[in-house]
Amino acid sequence: MRQILAAVCLTILLSTGIAVAGETARVDAADTVGIRVSTEIDPADPRWVRCTIDWLGASDDARVSVLGPADVVSADVPAQHTGGAESWSSEPLRVVEGDHHELLLSLRRDAVGRPLAVIAERSEGDVVLQASVDLVFDGSHTRASQQASVRVTHQRLDDRRGVILAEHLAPKLAPKATIDVSDNNDYPIQDGPTDCSSGSVVSQSACRAQPLAA
Repeated sequence: MRQILAAVCLTILLSTGIAVAGETARVDAADTVGIRVSTEIDPADPRWVRCTIDWLGASDDARVSVLGPADVVSADVPAQHTGGAESWSSEPLRVVEGDHHELLLSLRRDAVGRPLAVIAERSEGDVVLQASVDLVFDGSHTRASQQASVRVTHQRLDDRRGVILAEHLAPKLAPKATIDVSDNNDYPIQDGPTDCSSGSVVSQSACRAQPLAA
């Protein structure tokens, strides 16, 4: 395992960024979901990144995923899925408060300008709490975003109906996104790009917010 020579610290205390009425206080993204994702970038070779996941809350179903142009060189969580050249995720984990896991990533040389996401999530019944950090390599430097935190809630209703509510907790980029399912028919939904190479808003949002399928 390579020695990371210096750290580029993520600012966990996040400003809301966009003015929202009544919201002027800074928000700790880790506190909103009980997950902290931090990164260390090797200044001698910025393609090497160490990610640390701190679990500030317990879960019987936690996961860590990497989506984008990087190799997981080492990790202290068992891998489950390598179904593409640019995807990786852990087996379901049982974590207790205070646990942490580390990933050592090597960004590929063709990663220049392409988004890469490190995603950690933990489930609490029908609620999934998710934290993610985006990495971008420009050929000479790697930049890490502030942590984004999302809460996804699935409420089951009668007669095959249900509601899925996605809420960006920090940064507060938008209010809430709600999907109300009330049709008894099953409709196939086509998957979007999974290699994070597209510049579209849809695919970049998917890279930031969506876990990998088990």
